[in-house]
Amino acid sequence: MLSIPEELLESAQRQAHIYQDYLMKIAKAVITQNISKYPIFVMHREPELKLGRPVVVAHTENSEWSVNASLMEEFVNKGIISKKNTEDFINAYRNPYEYLCLFIISGQGDAGFAFCPYAD
Repeated sequence: MLSIPEELLESAQRQAHIYQDYLMKIAKAVITQNISKYPIFVMHREPELKLGRPVVVAHTENSEWSVNASLMEEFVNKGIISKKNTEDFINAYRNPYEYLCLFIISGQGDAGFAFCPYAD
């Protein structure tokens, strides 16, 4: 199972809260346009990451984290979520109207999923 250190998780979640309105709009569009029922936001510090599409670029936003928008289907196609674990992922997936699904990559071998509730 992939996991990330608590301090990286907290840092990524703080950053996600800054962009939550924008990310929520993207998640809703993905769902309402029937692109996927499972949007995933990849939080990373890589200069270029070939996963999802960039929606927040750290150096242009003076931010610590970049964010790419992706989908469960891309994670399955790239083998990040195995086909046999797809049902487990779907069962663990939280309501995208209440939570951001984050996949956090630290760049130091740490990676994992987190569900970040939207702040009021």
